[in-house]
Amino acid sequence: MRTLTGKLTIWLLTGATLLLLGLGSLFEYNSRQQDQSEYMALRKSLAHRLELALPHGIWQLDEPYLRQLLDAELTWSAVGAIHIQGDGELNLGRIRDGQAVRDMTPADRPQGDDRLTLAIRYQNRAELAKATVYLSRASLQAKARQRQLDMLLQIALLDVLLWLLLRYAVQRQLLAPLRELGQRLGAALAPHLPDSDARQAHAGSAEFAPLLDKVQRLTEQRCLDLAAVHRAEAIAQEEKQRAEQAYQQLTLAQQTLEETENLATLGRLGANVALEINTPIGVTLSTASNLVNTTHYLSESFNAGTIKKSEFLDYLAHTEESCQLLLSSAERAADLVHSFRQIALDQAGETRRQFQLTAYLEEIVRNLKPTPESANLDIELHGEPDVLMDSYPGALFQVVNQLLENAAIHGFDPGQRGRIRLDSEQMDERHVRIRVSDTGRGIAPEHLHKVFEPFFTTRGGQEHRGLGLYLASNKARQPLGGVLTLESQPGEGTTFTLDIPCHAPL
Repeated sequence: MRTLTGKLTIWLLTGATLLLLGLGSLFEYNSRQQDQSEYMALRKSLAHRLELALPHGIWQLDEPYLRQLLDAELTWSAVGAIHIQGDGELNLGRIRDGQAVRDMTPADRPQGDDRLTLAIRYQNRAELAKATVYLSRASLQAKARQRQLDMLLQIALLDVLLWLLLRYAVQRQLLAPLRELGQRLGAALAPHLPDSDARQAHAGSAEFAPLLDKVQRLTEQRCLDLAAVHRAEAIAQEEKQRAEQAYQQLTLAQQTLEETENLATLGRLGANVALEINTPIGVTLSTASNLVNTTHYLSESFNAGTIKKSEFLDYLAHTEESCQLLLSSAERAADLVHSFRQIALDQAGETRRQFQLTAYLEEIVRNLKPTPESANLDIELHGEPDVLMDSYPGALFQVVNQLLENAAIHGFDPGQRGRIRLDSEQMDERHVRIRVSDTGRGIAPEHLHKVFEPFFTTRGGQEHRGLGLYLASNKARQPLGGVLTLESQPGEGTTFTLDIPCHAPL
């Protein structure tokens, strides 16, 4: 295609298709990673529940109770069957057969690409039995295939829609005005047109060739110096207005990015608390269920007159242990909820209040979202216990949380063992200093002056937008009224220093 319309259509459709394919591939990769992470988390939770709930039923040889537990776990679509085999005559299994669940037979061969084997112990005694869980990732693969088909269909539909819009826009916004302009120029040149043989042919697209020819002849015949000056002035004024609008849009975009980062931080905090609180709640439910079943069994023995002293003493010991476990789990959940509530209130609006610095830093470390990068890292907190702040805890949370996450993500190689140290000290009656230092690989000298710039990142394409340290530096200045500085040597780690007043400026 030699026309401008054809070339523009090909280039735009090709670019849009490649961009959509790239974004779709990135989304598919992230979706696969998320599905795998959720699968592993559910797998771990399943193992934990079975290790807590099965020992009592196996110890009592209570097969109805065991079947009830296994049927409850088979509600997860990834679990195809669960088999328990122990000493004596214990050989019990439940398998999903279509939409129903039934006992396993020796002829059953459960299908699955993942197998989980658990050693079942009762009160840390010798192994009672082994539980084998047959799992399948077929649902994950089906979801991935469906996402790929949806992505290809969306790309095709978007290409067709873009092609139609492009044809309409070019015809209406470009070709029609060009034809009108050509007609007007031709009318203006009609009394002075030279011979067509004397005019030089112009190279270019088919749409612009007639216009260029007429503009050249008009330039040769007319003196347009004054008109050119007027056009230049008009263009300069228009560019000035565009520059002012662009500056206003940039300021608005910066405010939007800060608000987005605040909401993202609060979202990550909520996800972290939900993940953390799941463990004590799960322990509480399992312990309470186990205690109810044990009490029911003892009550039946008492009513039948077959209760033994040893059974009653075991029940008392088990009850005391269960109550302690319930109490500790409930206290842990209450602490998490209180911590999240306080920090969420601070994050919701830049609320100024008084708070103890070291205690608040402990809350920040406690609510730091676990990441694969921080799995092998130790976080140490050191600070003076009696530093009273009158400042904005929400802004302080965002700065310190970003520094800790930055050290965990960028300071160490994957799987590297290391340490992050968080220190706070009172410099004088009016100022405090907070340091976040790590033992990681440090920052290259050529990157030191770019760290606090917006959109600068050394890990582009991995969901890192390069805004964290930029926003942290802004929060340190306003509203905290301080300054954030950096020291780093390659191979010797990195230290961020935050100097802020105890009483934030109004």
